[in-house]
Amino acid sequence: MSIKNISKLKFEAMIFIREPAAEFQFEEVEWFEAYGKLIAMIAKSRIDEDFNYIIFARDERRVFRFHDIGMPFLETQEEVRAALMEKLAPYAEDGKTFYEASPIKKRITDLFVPASRVSSPNPLFTMLREKPYYEAARNLIEIAAYTYFDNDGNFIRDFQTSEFNNRLWELFLHIYFTKRYLKRDYNQTIPDFCLKIFDYDLAVEAVTVNPNPSFDEENPVGVEQLHAFTQDYMPIKYHRTLSRKLEKKYHELAHVAGKPLLFAVHDYHIQGSGQALGSMVWTRQALQEYLYGYRRVCKIVGEDLICAGEDVPFEKIDGHHWKGASAPSGFFDLPGSEHVSAVLFASNATIPTFNRMGKLAELGSVDLKITRWYQQYNPKTETFESKKSDVDDPTYEEDWGDSVAIYHNPRALVPLDGAVFYDASHFYFDPARTGVVAFYGPRYTPAAHSKSEVPKL
Repeated sequence: MSIKNISKLKFEAMIFIREPAAEFQFEEVEWFEAYGKLIAMIAKSRIDEDFNYIIFARDERRVFRFHDIGMPFLETQEEVRAALMEKLAPYAEDGKTFYEASPIKKRITDLFVPASRVSSPNPLFTMLREKPYYEAARNLIEIAAYTYFDNDGNFIRDFQTSEFNNRLWELFLHIYFTKRYLKRDYNQTIPDFCLKIFDYDLAVEAVTVNPNPSFDEENPVGVEQLHAFTQDYMPIKYHRTLSRKLEKKYHELAHVAGKPLLFAVHDYHIQGSGQALGSMVWTRQALQEYLYGYRRVCKIVGEDLICAGEDVPFEKIDGHHWKGASAPSGFFDLPGSEHVSAVLFASNATIPTFNRMGKLAELGSVDLKITRWYQQYNPKTETFESKKSDVDDPTYEEDWGDSVAIYHNPRALVPLDGAVFYDASHFYFDPARTGVVAFYGPRYTPAAHSKSEVPKL
């Protein structure tokens, strides 16, 4: 292999060791891959407007780390490109694969090497590993897993067996947090993610809603059943999941006390298939209603559920009841919930999402064609609009934070600074309106809001 230009998306898919301060100092302008073992970029100083290169090399865990920087800075991008080519040339036949030492001394998180004592792999894992049309997802997950250090020693086995979805959710969060420059403290294993950006610390516990055969329903058929499931069935499932985490009292841990604590929840209780969507695509509204204990007074008109509009009032929910089971409404009203700053929700920690993101990062075959059907929220109309996109379309965009929603706790003793997740949708309870209002991240923000209005850390 030789030296070649690569896209920014591919570079970002391969690099996980980044410093947030670099964003303010440099603008990246060109990216390279060299001999299948090095990556590099050319950056322009935001202060002096001169140029330089930075080279990243693999360590023995196959993680790309800082390796070298050009000195001095040069006046033009062309001069720096020539200097970079000269610098990279000796690596072509030096016989090395790894150049940097890893500070992590645990075994490599190699997810696709069969784990010992696994006689019945999860069908989803088998599909991901063997189906050629999931090549992009497989390659992306493999790269990301190298940077996800297995603290408890069970990640590989869990990913290949019964905990596949749980571990996929953690891997999604790992990518999302890393791309937001949040550094993880691997010395702390409880809760799942102890994070820092600059001098701001927070903790996140990953939570999944899983199947319960004695209680679960099939996907709803028609708007009336969807409305019924949203009002009572799903809130009970969310309550069972989140209230168990509340009992853990993470806020009492010395390294969590006084810092924002989030529960990050993903619903996997109905798995998607070629014939039907998974439950994660229709259960978000139920989570919002359960968390705050209020819902819009909706009405069914034909095949539509009408809940939008400033004139549509909110009502307090007394509780939830389904199949003889009951749950109180208003997670943020539960005793002890004041120690939870917010609940993070996403609906796209799935194999198809990893496949699309891998395809965009040029990690899959060019012959693979992906069409995406989805719904996108329009904050102006407060409705979801159906969309269809060709992932190969040059105008197609997708980011890890596209489906991330942050529900802020109005009773939180330690509120979350929303600027940490600047690209997410943020939901707040407004006592003046007795309801929930939302602020949307830059890609979906109405004209009245701009990125500059997002509070700074």
